[in-house]
Parts: sequence; structure tokens; C-alpha cells
Amino acid sequence: MRMSAILAIAVAVAMSSCDRVPSRQHLGVEPGPDPRSVQVRYVGCPGERELAVSIVRPDQEPALVLWEIHSRSGGSQVAFEVGRPAPGFSTGTSLASPLPPRQHLVALVRTTKFADVIAGFERNHLREGLVYTGDNKYLTEQAFDQRARETCK
Repeated sequence: MRMSAILAIAVAVAMSSCDRVPSRQHLGVEPGPDPRSVQVRYVGCPGERELAVSIVRPDQEPALVLWEIHSRSGGSQVAFEVGRPAPGFSTGTSLASPLPPRQHLVALVRTTKFADVIAGFERNHLREGLVYTGDNKYLTEQAFDQRARETCK
């Protein structure tokens, strides 16, 4: 377990009700193309690249990384389907089974701009066609993307 993931989980708990941190406006979670799959959605600012994407189960000691991909050069895609390889990324931890539906999980994205951006979620709370922002808000993809881009100004 990476030390940054442990630190990120502690920060996520401390900030769970705060949506004034600009980086949190860029990360969301949504249902994937398969009914039991999940996508991590990250809309970065111009020039920003994703270096790692993880799903962590924080209720275990130490926290358990369920899935992780990483890239030395970084990627610029918006949606990452959990359990699937992304172009330009290597798998650090393979997804062994579908994400549990009623378990609190944390999505983490490390970028060239931010150390770890965090969003907590439960798979069974995700809604088709909407992005869950980790702060009890659901937005359409278009509204989510627009909100993220506005914080880049």
C-alpha cells in the first residue's frame, strides 16, 4: 500500500463535506458500460495529465487497493473503466472481482497538477447517466465537465 494512498484516505475523511477544494471539482464516479462496472471520470485542466487511477477500500487496515493503473508519461482521457486497461497505462493492481455494491470505496487520481484527488462512493448509489461527485451531488456528464473546466480559469 502506497503511503500517498493512506494519506489521501485520511484527507478524504477530513474533507468529506467540503467541496471548495478546486481539485475535487474534477473527479467523479459513474456507472460503467456493464451493469456491474464503474468508471472514474476526471476532467483535468489544459496541460494536466493523469499519472495514476486507483480504487481503494479504506475500511481495512491497511487500506486495500482493489485496482490501480499508472503511467509515467501520463494520460489525458476523461473516463477510466475500473478493471480495464487504459491506453498508455500499466496495471499496478488488477481487479480480482467486481466492486462490492454496498461497500464504501474511494477513487483516487494522481495528476501532474495534484498529488491525489479523492472521491468516496458506493457502487449501489451510482445513478445511470449521472456522475457522482463524492460530495452527495449528481450531475450529467456535460454539467460535470463544465463545472470542472470552470475551475481551471
